[in-house]
Amino acid sequence: MAYGGRADGRVYRVEAVVMKRLSFGETDRVVTLFTRERGKLSAVAKGARGPRSRLAGLTEPFTYFHGLLAQGQNLDVLTQGEVQDAFANLRKDLERIGYACYFLELLDAGVEERQPLPELWDLLVGALSTLETATTPDVLARMFELHLMRIIGYEPTLHQCVLDGAPVEAGAAAFHPLRGGALCRRCAHGAPGSVAISAATLAALRGLPYEPLVRAAQAGLDDTVRRELSRCMLPYVRQQLQSPLRSLQFLDDVTLPPAA
Repeated sequence: MAYGGRADGRVYRVEAVVMKRLSFGETDRVVTLFTRERGKLSAVAKGARGPRSRLAGLTEPFTYFHGLLAQGQNLDVLTQGEVQDAFANLRKDLERIGYACYFLELLDAGVEERQPLPELWDLLVGALSTLETATTPDVLARMFELHLMRIIGYEPTLHQCVLDGAPVEAGAAAFHPLRGGALCRRCAHGAPGSVAISAATLAALRGLPYEPLVRAAQAGLDDTVRRELSRCMLPYVRQQLQSPLRSLQFLDDVTLPPAA
């Protein structure tokens, strides 16, 4: 690592993204990190609120850094590190900040402490990087949701009807967020809570979990598909993660929806 830190039996290296932080004591901060090596964990950054602290920049939300942590009795201790990417461009725009908060809230709700998920860590860093320049951040959010659900084992059922197991055909389908996936033509009629979806939306739901995130800017999804994806995925994610996802309210306040 560029800052030259050494790891011994009690000290370990991480690649980390700051998920959230809170003040602790007079000058310290407790940070929740999502690390590539050890998953989600909390650590104390001693003196990080001091005016000359070298740890201050390592405790800013969304920051990606390489660091050294020491095992502690109650909380591990962030001892040093080097920022790799502060994602400065997304911090200049309230909508992008809102989506970054949403990605981190999804992770916080979807993963347990100390559960290494390197594929999910790569997804987060890729999403934050793509978010800096994405022209349709809502499409990026749908991709992130679908990738996340696939990785943690909550991918929606999209090829067979969730009610009777019949094949789901494009152009005659609906999506039921609370039931966990698509409905066939017969079950779609009169199913309370279902969302009618076009063939293009069904294709997007099936394909986006396997597309690289950089395709979000070139996805070419029209406004109708984008609205239908939101109507499907937002209640689905809330249901699966059992989380209110409070950052969505902030996004509603600062984001213009796709044109009707």
